[in-house]
Amino acid sequence: MKGIIITDIWGRTPATEKLAQSFNNARIIDPYTGIDFRFKQEQEAYNYFQTNIGLNKYVEHLRKELENQKEPYVLIGFSMGASAVWKLSEQLHKLCCNKFIGFYGSQIRKATEIEPSIPTHLIFPKQEAHFDIDELMDALKQKPQLEMTKAAYLHGFMNQHSENYDPNGYQSYLNFLLKYRQ
Repeated sequence: MKGIIITDIWGRTPATEKLAQSFNNARIIDPYTGIDFRFKQEQEAYNYFQTNIGLNKYVEHLRKELENQKEPYVLIGFSMGASAVWKLSEQLHKLCCNKFIGFYGSQIRKATEIEPSIPTHLIFPKQEAHFDIDELMDALKQKPQLEMTKAAYLHGFMNQHSENYDPNGYQSYLNFLLKYRQ
């Protein structure tokens, strides 16, 4: 199955491109439409995203990009990208998407009423500073299309630019993702 990676606030980076290559040259969708900002710090990336893009604008950008997909695919979203996909997840069955895997989408906590229309696997970090992961997972546990995992790593463990990057966590979940490539 074709893969599409939905990036976090860092956008398209060499690390994201390497991940895409591992996933049979998966397509990358980012909030900055491919412009490489090369943020130096996470706070810089976050501030830029919040000021210039925002989650709702990212969701609309993502919807437009996915409307052109003609072949089945799996979406892999990270952080703000996972949150954006979650906001579209009730409509993904209409957009040829067969599966959604979302990593540490912290804004999901603000949209627990959403019912994914396709098989969805959310991977949460072991903890978050601003909310309780276990409470969020409890609020979501009755959703029929949803599977959840609480990782042993922190938010950002899959992103080499994050201060919470964990090479062991990255390799473990890369192996998990590779089960879904064509």
